[in-house]
Amino acid sequence: MTVNKNFNAITNCSPINQTVRTSSFSNFVQIVQWLTVIADLLSVFGCALILYIIIYKIQRKSPTFFLIANLASTFLIFSCTSLESQVATLLLYDYQYKKPDLIILTVHCCLSRSLLALCYTTSMVLLLITCYERYRAIIYPTKTNLSRKRRRRTFIIAWLVSAIITSPQLFLITVHPFYPYYCELRSDYKLFYSFYYPFLAITCYFIPDLILICCYVRLIVRLNSIVQVVGSLSIPPAGQYEKRKRQVIKMLTATTLASTLLSVLWAIVLFLLGYCEGNVYMTFNSFPHFVVFYTMAQLFYGMTPLANVILWFHYNDELNHQMNQLFQSMVKICTLPTENRVAPVLVQSSLVTRSSNNNDPFTPLHEL
Repeated sequence: MTVNKNFNAITNCSPINQTVRTSSFSNFVQIVQWLTVIADLLSVFGCALILYIIIYKIQRKSPTFFLIANLASTFLIFSCTSLESQVATLLLYDYQYKKPDLIILTVHCCLSRSLLALCYTTSMVLLLITCYERYRAIIYPTKTNLSRKRRRRTFIIAWLVSAIITSPQLFLITVHPFYPYYCELRSDYKLFYSFYYPFLAITCYFIPDLILICCYVRLIVRLNSIVQVVGSLSIPPAGQYEKRKRQVIKMLTATTLASTLLSVLWAIVLFLLGYCEGNVYMTFNSFPHFVVFYTMAQLFYGMTPLANVILWFHYNDELNHQMNQLFQSMVKICTLPTENRVAPVLVQSSLVTRSSNNNDPFTPLHEL
């Protein structure tokens, strides 16, 4: 009785009006979830299309394209799992007057939530690996050798590390025992996940984003300093460097900002949704303006994987083209007669090396 009075005082409505508001909110949640289903379908289609293009349409596959294909496959699994979870939740709205099998629902919640967390954590690890390979390709081009065997080993390690980090999700999730049925955190593990979720946020979201920012800033500074050495040469081809340098640095900056922003926003959305989920009906009936947040968060939750993959796929293709043009122009200066060069050995040794698969002795060893 006291709980009902307190709830009515919070919501400022009678029990009848409270029932009407709860019913209307439930209908609204169903609409939002259908929109999320549409977003997940678009994400599944987009990730599958990018995988098809990389596997069958791109002739020369760089190591980064391999990593982006793995990133797309990871987000494809994520989107399929999210789609299945949303559809299952929508079907549970028919169980208002009959109780479903809670054991099956609990197993479903544990598996789906664990797979979602595993895919997202793996995607962050793959983004870090991609950033590291780009970093080595520019800073240490002669030491870069990402063989096919090493690529596969790196991909397997990324999944294993992510599985270890997200394994507690199998024990932290249960299902709400009464209608409305939804996945929630176990109440008897509050002390554990009060430490686990901050650890997950720091190690899987914010530290990777910080590393991405630092690596790309270092790449921009390094590339700018190297190109300035060649651009200082008083020969006609040197005038092309400023334009190409600006294009490459602009694309690196755009990739850094956009990818980091998507990762940070998605991390915030995931944690806010997880925090509000246990008390979603009380929270949203008490504060109607959260409905706007709930709608935007669900749609952002569904569309972010596709946006992230498209971002990396598009910028990687363009960046490869711009970087190769920049390298080729710098090689032309490096191969000029000695009397026309100022510091050819420095530039040549820091950017280009011989390729065993090409007759051109100044082909860059590693594509971005």
